[in-house]
Amino acid sequence: MLLSFQDLSTVLVAKCLTCLFFTRAGMGLGEGILFPCMHQIAGAWYPVQERSRLVSLVASGSDLGTISALIISPAIMAASGWQRIFVVFGMLSFIWVVAYVIMGVSRPEDDPHITTEERSFIIRNRTVDPETHRRQSSRAELDTHAMNWRVLLTSRPAWAIYVAHMCYNYSWYILLGWIPQYFNQALDLDLTKKGGFAAALPYMCGYTGTLLFGRLGDLLVTRGFRELHVRQTMNAFSFLGCAFFLFSLRLAKSAPVAIALLCMTLFTSRAAMAGYWVNMIDVAPNHAAHVMGVSNTFGTIPGIIGNVVTGAILDATGSWDLVFAIAALVLVFGAAFFHCNASDKSIYAQPGSSYGEGYSSTSTASSSFTSSPSYGLSLSSSELRDEEASLLENPM
Repeated sequence: MLLSFQDLSTVLVAKCLTCLFFTRAGMGLGEGILFPCMHQIAGAWYPVQERSRLVSLVASGSDLGTISALIISPAIMAASGWQRIFVVFGMLSFIWVVAYVIMGVSRPEDDPHITTEERSFIIRNRTVDPETHRRQSSRAELDTHAMNWRVLLTSRPAWAIYVAHMCYNYSWYILLGWIPQYFNQALDLDLTKKGGFAAALPYMCGYTGTLLFGRLGDLLVTRGFRELHVRQTMNAFSFLGCAFFLFSLRLAKSAPVAIALLCMTLFTSRAAMAGYWVNMIDVAPNHAAHVMGVSNTFGTIPGIIGNVVTGAILDATGSWDLVFAIAALVLVFGAAFFHCNASDKSIYAQPGSSYGEGYSSTSTASSSFTSSPSYGLSLSSSELRDEEASLLENPM
C-alpha cells in the first residue's frame, strides 16, 4: 500500500524537490520491509524440498517487473506522458494489495482453504535436522526462541549470509548504476536509443536464471544431497560465474560481445537465489524476516561504497578494467566466505542440542565463530520421497 501511495503521489509533488525527496524516501521504506515480509511468509509456507524454486519464483518477480517496466514504460510515456507511468504502476500495486488482503494468509495453520493433509505435509517438511536429515514434526522443535539481536549479530552462519549479500550487492549496484555509462563511454553505445527490449534483455536472462537455478537447487535436495551443500554449491557457482563474466567484460571490444557477457553475468548471478538468499530461511525459519532485515540493511552499504569507489576510479583513471576487476574480486571473497561459514542449522538452536551449534541468547561472538562446518557429500534419507509419493497417491 505504501509503494502504491508513493507512486501516485510522485505525480502530485514532482515540482517540489523537497516533497519529491520524501516521496522517494517513502518508496525506499516500503521496499525495505517488503523482502523481510516475503521471507517470513516463505519460512512458514515452503517445504524444504520445494524451498529453492519457490523462493526463486518469488524473487523472479523483481526481474519480471523490471522487464515489463522497461518494455511498457516507453510506450506509455510516448502516448500519455511520464506521469501516466507512475499512475499505471501505482494502480497495479493497489490492485495487488486488494487481492492479497482477500486471498493471502501468512501461515498454513491459519488457512481454512487447504486440506489437513496438505497442512500437515507443509508443517512436517519446513524444517530439517541436519544431523539426521529427517524432517521434524514441527519447526518449533528447532526454532522456538524469541528474536534475539545478539544471535543475529554474532552467529557465524548469519554473518555468512550478510557478507555474501554485501558482496553480491557490490557488483549488482555497479551494474544498475554504471553499465549504461560503460556502454556509452567505452563502446559508444546509447542503450536508451536501442529501445526497451535492448535494455530489458539482460534482465530477461536474469529472470530465466532465477527460475532455472531455483528448480535445480530443489532437484538436488530431492535427489538426496544435503541442503547445506546445495546452498554452498549454488552460491559458489553464482558468485564465481558472475565474477568470471564480469571480469571478462573488461576485455570486450564490441557492443554485441559486451551485451552477451552482461547477459551471462546476470544469468549466472541468479543462482544465488538458491544459495545465500534461501539460506536465510534455513537458519531461522521462524525469524527469516529478521535475518533478511539485517542482511538487507548491511546489503545497502556496498551500494554506497561501490558507487563512490567506481566514481573515484573513473575520475582518476578513466579505466573500466579496474572497476570490473574489483567487483570480481569482491565476488570471489564472498563465495569463499559463505562456503566456509554457512550452515543449515538453526541459529536459535538450544545450547548443547544435537540440532544446533549452541547459538542462544547467552552466546558470545567468540563462541559463535568457533565451530567449523563439515564438508563432504551427505545423503538424506528416502523418507522425503516416500512422503511426496504418498501425498500424490492420496490426492487432497
